[in-house]
Amino acid sequence: MDGRYIGIGVARYQHHPPLPRAAADVAALAGAFGGHGFATATVSDPESADLVPRLRTAFAGIPPVAVVHWAGHGVAAGPDELALLLSDSGQPVIRDETYDPATLVDRALRTGARQVLLILDCCYAGTASLTALRLAKRFEDTQVAAEGEDRWVGVLASARSYEEAVGGRLAETLARLVRYGPTSREYQIHWSAHNEGVCGIDIMRALVDEWPHDGQKPVGSALDVRSLPMIPNPRYDPHAPDRLVAHLVLSARGAAPDEEGWFFTGRLRVLGAITAWLAGPGPGMFVVTGPAGSGKSAVVGRVAALSDPRTRADMLAHGALAAHDPDPGQGTVDVALYARGQRYTALLGELARGLDIAAGSDPVSIDDVLRVLESRGGHPTVLLDALDEAYAPDLHRIATDLLVPLGTRAKVLVGTRPGRLDRQTTLVDLLGPQGTVADLAAEPATEEDIRSYVSRRLGDVPEAGAVAAEVTRRAVRDGGGFLYARVVTSQLAAEPVDATVDGWQHRLAASVTSAFAGDLDRSGQPGARHLLTALAWSYGKGLPARDVLPALASAVAGGPGAGGSDVEDALHAFGRYVVESGEDGHAVYRLFHQELVDHLAGDPEEGRRVDLAVGALLVAQSAGGTRPADVAPYLRRHAASHLARAGTDGIAVLRRLAETNPDAYRPGLTAALTYRFASLGSEMAESHAALEDAIAGAWESTTLARHRANTGQAPDLSDLAMEVTRLGTLLGTAGRHEEAIGLVEEAVELYRGPVDHEPNLALALRQLGDCLTALGRPLEAQVALQEAVAVNRGLAAAHPGEHLTSLAFVLVDLSRSHASLGRHDEALASAQEAVATLRHLSARDPGTGLEPLAGALDNLSNQLAASGHDDGALAALQEAVTIHRGLAAADPRRLTGLANALVNLSGRLGGPAHRTEAVAASREAVAIRRQLADPANPETVRFLAMVLHSHSVRLSFDGDHHDACAASREAVAIIRLFAEADPDSHLFLLALMANQLGQCLRELGRTDELLALRADLVDGPFLPADRAYLLLHCVGGLSDRPLADRFDDLATALDLLSPGPMSRPDRVAQVHAAMRDLRAQDQAAFDDSWRRRFGDLPLWLTYEHGLLPAVREWFAAPGWTASRDYLAQHPELLTDEADALLADLLLDQPDAMGIWARRLAARLVTRCGCTVREAYAPLIAMEDTAGPLEDAPLYVATVAALAHNRVNDADAAPLPVTDGHAATWVDRLTTLAGAHPERAEALIALRDTVAEPGGRWREA
Repeated sequence: MDGRYIGIGVARYQHHPPLPRAAADVAALAGAFGGHGFATATVSDPESADLVPRLRTAFAGIPPVAVVHWAGHGVAAGPDELALLLSDSGQPVIRDETYDPATLVDRALRTGARQVLLILDCCYAGTASLTALRLAKRFEDTQVAAEGEDRWVGVLASARSYEEAVGGRLAETLARLVRYGPTSREYQIHWSAHNEGVCGIDIMRALVDEWPHDGQKPVGSALDVRSLPMIPNPRYDPHAPDRLVAHLVLSARGAAPDEEGWFFTGRLRVLGAITAWLAGPGPGMFVVTGPAGSGKSAVVGRVAALSDPRTRADMLAHGALAAHDPDPGQGTVDVALYARGQRYTALLGELARGLDIAAGSDPVSIDDVLRVLESRGGHPTVLLDALDEAYAPDLHRIATDLLVPLGTRAKVLVGTRPGRLDRQTTLVDLLGPQGTVADLAAEPATEEDIRSYVSRRLGDVPEAGAVAAEVTRRAVRDGGGFLYARVVTSQLAAEPVDATVDGWQHRLAASVTSAFAGDLDRSGQPGARHLLTALAWSYGKGLPARDVLPALASAVAGGPGAGGSDVEDALHAFGRYVVESGEDGHAVYRLFHQELVDHLAGDPEEGRRVDLAVGALLVAQSAGGTRPADVAPYLRRHAASHLARAGTDGIAVLRRLAETNPDAYRPGLTAALTYRFASLGSEMAESHAALEDAIAGAWESTTLARHRANTGQAPDLSDLAMEVTRLGTLLGTAGRHEEAIGLVEEAVELYRGPVDHEPNLALALRQLGDCLTALGRPLEAQVALQEAVAVNRGLAAAHPGEHLTSLAFVLVDLSRSHASLGRHDEALASAQEAVATLRHLSARDPGTGLEPLAGALDNLSNQLAASGHDDGALAALQEAVTIHRGLAAADPRRLTGLANALVNLSGRLGGPAHRTEAVAASREAVAIRRQLADPANPETVRFLAMVLHSHSVRLSFDGDHHDACAASREAVAIIRLFAEADPDSHLFLLALMANQLGQCLRELGRTDELLALRADLVDGPFLPADRAYLLLHCVGGLSDRPLADRFDDLATALDLLSPGPMSRPDRVAQVHAAMRDLRAQDQAAFDDSWRRRFGDLPLWLTYEHGLLPAVREWFAAPGWTASRDYLAQHPELLTDEADALLADLLLDQPDAMGIWARRLAARLVTRCGCTVREAYAPLIAMEDTAGPLEDAPLYVATVAALAHNRVNDADAAPLPVTDGHAATWVDRLTTLAGAHPERAEALIALRDTVAEPGGRWREA
């Protein structure tokens, strides 16, 4: 550590007794600190004339850590005042001939030290503590506030304010402490072998605790600010293994720890299989899996322990390795990783460092690791435990992008619970096909292994045999396994039961969590639960005891509470539940099993307080983001995960830090947004707000990932590809396919090229097909889907048993694509292959294959029906319902799938022969949706309304208009609330459901209610444009009213849509179309009504009916050349009526650049006198490039220049047509109109057309 020891020793005095020990004490401490790499500077026997220059030299260029030691005479000069005597200080003592110890602190701080320990070894030394700290506090409040960093100052006084000091005592004790650590027989967490450094506060506390003398008591005091490591810890061991705190306590006392490894028994078959696999040739993967408590970590931990030389020696010394026990051998494991809470990049970095492939925080990719391993030859062994507890959003990536590739170049031993990634896939599904899987739940000798283990741990407990039998019985019966056996035998070792007393069994804990809760209740430490709960909400290897744990425990408590002594007391009391590990040179602590985590982390509000407390620490320790290097390593690693879990408030903290220091905090913000997306996964299907929240976060994280890729911070582009894929998926889910298409195409190119990841390429191609289908480009969609099928086929062939679900999903999409193009034979073939594939998968693993099989059967039913196979279609859908019913019975969360399947079945049972079954299916769907409806989740209520509407339609078909009316009325009441809150998303549904209710009321002859319903909706609390929409569409049961009444409705709607800031041109277009349809029924009556209300008939109302088909054929012409030729052959398209029709079409499609471009070309002919060939020249010239749809500014400039050259005199200099600033050309057209009054009307019309298409040219 970068530190300096400055010793001032005054041994010789001119007017006071000499102190020969002072010089020796300075030399002793200089040697002790110098032995740890400190620079040393000493000042001997200073006098008043030379003290300041000698101190100036000693303090010059001081590093961040300063230990300042004064040994000599000291006298009390008043309350809280101490005078340090110099060599020439007179007798009697005069203040200006002495030195103020607070000045030493001031000098150290002002010369740059950030951690200062002042050691005063003199009589009455305690007198100076308060004064020195007051000075330091003033410095903290002024200088530090400006600099944004804390300065820690501690004062270690060799004697209290009323005591004399004995020379040599302090220096001797402190030097021994610095060289060797505490001699206490008690375990001290801050001197743990996992801590690389020791803080000043811990040095002072240890010295006071270690003090062996009577009559003189040292005193330590310090500023209440963050204390950082000051000296290297002499006990530090970078290779120290993870140990239970309880074992460390016993080891410190010299007792034999009841180490898990010592008592390990059984699992001989699995360990034998692992040992044989390790000894065998080649790379590969071995997965040890099983439920909670089955001993997975014990198995893989035993392999690691036998590999480590020191732990192996301890095990041999304690007889923990019998002659017949499988033994993988010393040095077998090259890298051991612990996955809990770890992200992909963190695990990859640890792996690379463990294999000596990368150092520090250098970025590295899995390809780098594989290339190095290939060049080295051989196959190192990598052990990874607790994979299922890794950072949830990265689980799939860790499995497929890290472990699977690694298994091609190394032996990878994994410990994990099955860990379901989604409803179809578990971690074991992903990893199992790569090698061997050992499922501890299926081990035949489990009961005997547990009995042997319990017997060995109980040892001499009275009636051990009976107790062991009962503990074993419960461990096996209730599924607690080895974990239950371990916890309960630990309790019995501390508090034995008398098995000769009736009912003794009731004293045994019923479960792991009840044993744990009982210990908490009996501890008498109310703060212990807060500390342990903070551990439960932690990530990674655990929390550091000093910088982080107390603050997070206080957050759990809801206020101040936890201090350093509380942490030590809790760790001592609950040591058998807490593991001490090492990370970044710090001891960290975590609960030893996930079941304890699950028990304590049950209150989301406590978790939120913990996460936001992490944010507060991050801001404080980084000085608002300006000093990221000062942040505790735990916060650097895991703050993003905590703040993402805290939701919007947590991400806001990271966003502010990223604004202050983008380089340091943008990666964390990206990671947090990614986590936020994953956490919203289950909500997005049921919540539009959650989906929009996820999209906003994905936009931001994609922007950040693109920035990192462009600046070289993420050279392999995999993060960018992942973010682009995610954002494209979300936009597609939200129906925003035009925004999604470019991102999905980018993802495809990334996965085809620099990232080269076929599974993700297949996924991106499927997304591309979905987008193209939604955008009305079915032929292109089919090409993408066919390629996705081909990629998935190749993957499934290369990895038998894998990628079948993905292949089936794409086949379903391809089937639908074929159907949309009328290729029913191909559609049916793809649907049948998808079902066959999923039948194979579900037969092998019902837990993962049944749900997608049900979805594929639904699609097969549609394709069979389209091909005329009605019986087969019905049978397929009935099978799907049966599957969904079974899934829902096993897991109520799957009731949604059953409800949807029942709605589909009701529709398929539409014929007269199946009406009763159809209604029953529909009624059951309503009952399920009613059960699922939760006011706290509005989308579940919205789905109830939709199913009620479907049920009403089904009842109407069956002639039950009374019940149909009741169902429809309820649906309308529900959906109206949604429409009032969000008209854009729900007005269509309200109109649809109101129409159904209107039809029901008409069938029942309740016309008054029908009219009242319509009036109530139209006069509701909606904007004018929304009321116009309801007038236009809510006509259920009223379509046969007189023409005059219907005209009044449409006219009112048109009035409501009058131009203004809230106008809706698309709805104006809909009213125009409805009016044209109404006029066609009785032109004379309509025209009379129009003239009486509005005056002359507009062009959009009176164009020839044959004009619309001509316009459509014009639009359908393939390419701009064909479009030009069609216009030249159809002069009716160059009339004012045609221009009005094009304007009307643009109302409904304001961003339809193709319509706009054709109208602009026509206006060049009709307004500016261009020929058709001249008008189309800019379009045809750009046809080989992006075209006007993508390059609107260039097209606007070209057209405007053409108009300018046409209108001006023939000899005027023609303007260039390559100026792409469209806004400038709009201004020029305005100027041109002013210069040519005879053409002003035409030019203004041209200008207005240029500016019409929704402003898109401005964005381009």
